[in-house]
Amino acid sequence: MNEDFGTRLKRCLKDAGYTQVKATETLQLSKNAILNYTKGRIPEANILYELAKICNLSMEYLLTGKEELTNLTEDELNLLSKYNLLNDKNKGKVENFIDERLNEQEKNLTDTKNLA
Repeated sequence: MNEDFGTRLKRCLKDAGYTQVKATETLQLSKNAILNYTKGRIPEANILYELAKICNLSMEYLLTGKEELTNLTEDELNLLSKYNLLNDKNKGKVENFIDERLNEQEKNLTDTKNLA
């Protein structure tokens, strides 16, 4: 998705459960500030930081639409690098395996709750 800053901010606020009015109130900004940002004006760094924080995203993502994977654990990075070495057919097999395990796990949780 090739969004500009304003479109991305508008979507991210909505995804985080914020209306423009609620974000304005939460961040104690002027009435038109969020409107200007959703139209593409880039906020000052401190405001950008607060917007990223309420959206639970990085400033980098809000600005560029790209996210660094710096918050992954060593195990997650290791799995991701191995996954990236697989061809498409084997990636599909891994995804199917994970889906099956998740479905099995969910079924076990549901069964356990029903027994209680």
